[in-house]
Amino acid sequence: MIIKCQKCGHENQQASIFCRKCGVKLDKEQIEEAIVNQRKNAKIKNRIHTVRRTITLIIFAFIIYGLFLILYPTFFPTSETKLSKEDFRTAAVRLHSLELRSNPEYTFSSPEATSLYRKYFMSKNLRNVPLSISAENNNRIKFSITKPIHNSIPIKLNYTIIGTPVYKEIKGKKTLVDFDINKVKIGKMTVPSFLSQYIVQEFKPYYSRKAENLVKKLSEVESDNNNNFIIHLNSRRIIN
Repeated sequence: MIIKCQKCGHENQQASIFCRKCGVKLDKEQIEEAIVNQRKNAKIKNRIHTVRRTITLIIFAFIIYGLFLILYPTFFPTSETKLSKEDFRTAAVRLHSLELRSNPEYTFSSPEATSLYRKYFMSKNLRNVPLSISAENNNRIKFSITKPIHNSIPIKLNYTIIGTPVYKEIKGKKTLVDFDINKVKIGKMTVPSFLSQYIVQEFKPYYSRKAENLVKKLSEVESDNNNNFIIHLNSRRIIN
């Protein structure tokens, strides 16, 4: 701490009683005031340091939490329900019937929809990163893929888009025409809207021409209480 001489203005150290330049006795009140100010400054510095340390810890905690949300699902993947060969064959017959529009309505479970889509609507080069499909509440549909960040990096990320089908009346018939994306996620973390377009791009290769042709036959897709897909067809070519 510096104490200025009241006579010559020389800066003296805290322990000084006399000015080291002119020799005059330093003002006692000035010394006491300087000590009080030093203590106040020390308290302020300690508070600033505490606030900075707290903010740093909060930011660090958010980063760790964000990484946990992003990576957790791939470190501890959920078990996927697989269809038996017999169940798959039964679902495949139902799909063929749907393509022929033999009935106005069909029901598929999420495992059935996933297995059938992987088998009949995905190109072979995508089968090493398969797509999962599930019905959600409020007639929403969830699409998920799990793929490595890069070929040279072994860490995998789970990408998910959740949305609702969009319908339009065409020639007096309700028709499924689009998919409105409500939420985009990496792992369990929701992606901000300005970044979601980059995740959505990952799913575009999975929408094949064959899938597009099937969608044109649908008038509505909804979910029941067991999160099964209830698919309604355009009624123009229903075979009785």
